[in-house]
Amino acid sequence: MYLDITKRYTRNIRKFIYLLLHYTVDMFSIKNRAEDGVSPVVGVTLLIGVTVILAAVVGGFVLDLGNNVQENPQAGVSFSQDGTNVSVQVVSMENADSLDVRLDETSQGSLASVGDSLDVVGSSGADITIVGTLDGKDAVLQTYTVE
Repeated sequence: MYLDITKRYTRNIRKFIYLLLHYTVDMFSIKNRAEDGVSPVVGVTLLIGVTVILAAVVGGFVLDLGNNVQENPQAGVSFSQDGTNVSVQVVSMENADSLDVRLDETSQGSLASVGDSLDVVGSSGADITIVGTLDGKDAVLQTYTVE
């Protein structure tokens, strides 16, 4: 399927370039050159420019250059606070491999599946950060400030 699409785009691009060059040659083969102006030259230049840009865009899609985007970990976490004790519970794991619970950048433990919970005791104003891991790549998912 991929090769068929590539062949079809290549064939269409070849036809377009052939027609462009064919009409360009016809445009400059006018017998009375004294009446020719700059318009044909500007037109040909614009047509060639559009062709090059179009070929670059089609080539980008055909070669799948936009497929290098990396995924970030995603998960849902809920917080419930009782005094200075904060309970962190996993609501959904989406695509995250694991979650690390940090209190002011110090690890307090890991959560690995939906329903797991961890109690964190922190002073007022302390930040609890949830860091998700996906394929060895870490990303901050959520931050909670102890009240």
